[in-house]
Amino acid sequence: MRTARSTCRLRPAVAADVPSLVALEESRFTTDRINARNFRRWLRLGAEGFMVAEQAGEIAGYVLVLQRSNSRSYRVYALVVDERFTRQGIGKQLLDWAHDYAKNHGGEQLHLEVQASNVAAVALYTGSGYTRRKYLPGYYQDGSDGLQMVKRLVGAAGI
Repeated sequence: MRTARSTCRLRPAVAADVPSLVALEESRFTTDRINARNFRRWLRLGAEGFMVAEQAGEIAGYVLVLQRSNSRSYRVYALVVDERFTRQGIGKQLLDWAHDYAKNHGGEQLHLEVQASNVAAVALYTGSGYTRRKYLPGYYQDGSDGLQMVKRLVGAAGI
C-alpha cells in the first residue's frame, strides 16, 4: 500500500512542546516512555538533534538524535509519530532529517533499537537502508524483544 505524502513542517523542539511530547509518548507506549524531566533535560542541554513535526497546528511526531561521546556514531534515540498521523510519510521525513543531521555533523553511522514486533517501523528502517545488527531478547520493560539496526552514512567525512 502506498503511503500518502506528508505536508508537515519540521522545526526544532522547544520547552513549550514538552506537554505535547509527553502526551504523545503516553498515547503510543505503555512502557519505556520518555518523561517530561528527560525532555526538559535534553532541551536544556541544547540538543540540536531534537526535531518535531507539526501538522495542522499539532505535534504529529518527533525525532531525537544523540551522538556517542568522542565518536562518529549517532543514535536515533527516539522516533515517534502520533497514531492519527501515521501512513502520511512523517516517519520517513523525520528519519531523513536524522540521516542528514548525523551526516552533516560528521557521522559515519546511525543506529537505533526498535521493538522486533513493530512491523511498520522495521519496514521503514529497512527501506531507508538500515540492516539488522543484533537481536535483543527481552530488551524492553514489558519483556518484548528488540532489534538493533544500523545504517552506514555514505559520503560522510572519512568514508
